[in-house]
Amino acid sequence: MMTRLLKLSISIIFFTFQKIRIAASRLVGKRPLPSLVIVTYHPVRAGDAGRFEKQMDALLEAGAPVSLNHNLDTLKEGINIAVTFDDAYQSVLLNAVPVLRRKNIPATIFVPTGYMGKRPAWITKPDHPYAAETVMTEQQLKTLPDHLITIGSHSVSHINLNKADMMTARKEIHDSRSHLETILNKKVNLFAAPFATLNESFLPLFVEAQYERVFLNIPTFPATKTDLYFLGRTSIEPTDWPMEYRLKMKGAYQWLPLAIGLKKKILA
Repeated sequence: MMTRLLKLSISIIFFTFQKIRIAASRLVGKRPLPSLVIVTYHPVRAGDAGRFEKQMDALLEAGAPVSLNHNLDTLKEGINIAVTFDDAYQSVLLNAVPVLRRKNIPATIFVPTGYMGKRPAWITKPDHPYAAETVMTEQQLKTLPDHLITIGSHSVSHINLNKADMMTARKEIHDSRSHLETILNKKVNLFAAPFATLNESFLPLFVEAQYERVFLNIPTFPATKTDLYFLGRTSIEPTDWPMEYRLKMKGAYQWLPLAIGLKKKILA
C-alpha cells in the first residue's frame, strides 16, 4: 500500500510539472510533440467489467484511442492511448471485448501460443490472482473482431527471455509468430515480452523474425518517443483507484524507468 501511494504521489508531481512545461512551451510558440501511452491489462473478470467500462470512458476523455497497427510515427497532437492485453485470457474475450466493441476502442491481445485453451502454468502460486484464468483457444481467437482487435505474439511458453539462451529465445520468438499466422491466416507483426524488461541484445532476433515492434511492461520515457523499436507500456488493473488509472492514461507514470535506472545505479 505504501509503495502504491508513493508512486501515486510522485505521478501527481510529475503530471503537474509536465502540464506546466507544456503550457510554457505553448507560450513561446512551440507545439508539443504527440505522446503515446500504451496500457497493459491481463484478465478482466466478470466482477470487474463495470470498472473496466468506466476506465474506457476515462480513456476516451484523456486522449485519442489508437491501434498499434497504426503508423505510430504519425500520431495526433496530444495524448494517444493504445490498449493491450497480455496472456489472452478468456475473461478478456467475455468481459472486455464487448466493452471495446460498444465504444469502438481498438486493442491488441498478445498470445502465449503454447498455452491456448490451458491454464497459465507459468503461474505457480495457487493464490495468485490470475491462477484460475484460462488462455483463449484457437477458435476463440478466430472470433475476435478483425477491425478492432490486433493479435500479437507473447512467446510460446511465456518464459523470461532474459534468462534464455539465444537458441531457445529464437525458437520462442519465431515459433509463436508462425503458429499464430497459421491459425489466423494473416501476418503477425507485434511481440510483447513476458515480464517487465528485455535485454536489447535480443533485438536482432526480432528483426530476423520480421516483427515491426516489440513491447515491454515498463513505460517509455519520454512518452513522445514513438519511433522506438522497443516501446514501453504502463501496467493497469480494473481495480486501480480512479485517480491512478486517469494518471496512467495521461502518461503520468512514465517516470518509472528513471526510478528503476536510479535504483540499479545505487545497488551497483
